Amino acid sequence: MIRLLALGLLTLGSVSFAASPRLFPQPSVLTLLAPEVALTEPQIREPHVPTLLASGAFAALIATPLALAVGAEIGKGPKDLYAALVPSLLTTLLIPPLAVVLTEWMVAERTGKGRFRLVPTLLVAILGQAAIMGAGVLLGVNATTGAGVAVITLASAVVLPTATTAMLKLTERPPAVSVPVLSGNF
Repeated sequence: MIRLLALGLLTLGSVSFAASPRLFPQPSVLTLLAPEVALTEPQIREPHVPTLLASGAFAALIATPLALAVGAEIGKGPKDLYAALVPSLLTTLLIPPLAVVLTEWMVAERTGKGRFRLVPTLLVAILGQAAIMGAGVLLGVNATTGAGVAVITLASAVVLPTATTAMLKLTERPPAVSVPVLSGNF
């Protein structure tokens, strides 16, 4: 089960890392060494909201079933109620928000380093996951059945990326004041 979790998180990290340069290309060395001298204003790029939502939904679709499976396996081990409840609850409560927030934050940071706050976004995502789990308990959703896992996963794929993207945009720092760049061949 731990191998399955590690494989899922490795897949999630590699896909989000591989996709971010394609979505937000960086200037090449050739553009920096232009033969003509030009005074250019640096462009401030905003994160593409649909890209943030899509990357967060993808992360939730991978991390939520893995967290539920790992939490169920952890809960089967000890016979004591608290020894079974606490680690399994923390696993299902923390892994999906952490995966969604880190994925969206990495994609957003490609547009401007240090502009997006991680901790408030993570706290809002954890509250969203707690609300999903609480609603699941009140509605009688069982995370050991396929239908229950699907309902919780779909709820996480909608709620967590939406809350994370909104919080990233709300807590965004203004871009640093930049000086025009003089480029040329010296």
